[in-house]
Amino acid sequence: MDLWRNDEFIGSQDIVFESTTENTGDKSGGLMPCFNQVLLERIGLNSSAFPELAQQQNNKCINLLKAVPDATINFDFAAMRLNITIPQITLLSSAHGYIPPEEWDEGIPALLLNYNFTGNRGNGNDSYFF
Repeated sequence: MDLWRNDEFIGSQDIVFESTTENTGDKSGGLMPCFNQVLLERIGLNSSAFPELAQQQNNKCINLLKAVPDATINFDFAAMRLNITIPQITLLSSAHGYIPPEEWDEGIPALLLNYNFTGNRGNGNDSYFF
């Protein structure tokens, strides 16, 4: 599923959904995405600003709507897109387009080669007679 935060593409991620009786929106089908600490870090949420989130276990399912005030979650199963809107003050500050080191690509094997060839040849036959 494609993960979007505040209209910015975060990446594709496998997300577990759990059945819930709470109001989760018109198109939710009674399902709520299950967020854990790793996924919250990936979307850039400042967990230290919310003590109840900082104390959660890594594998525990967190209800983002209860944990973060004014957060909204909309998902479109046909488009396989999860839209998360989080107040900017609750996000970690990072540069636009920042890619975390764990997502860096190793690249490809490559070789760069440069050369410089310079030459000069002179043939002089000077004779001086007095």
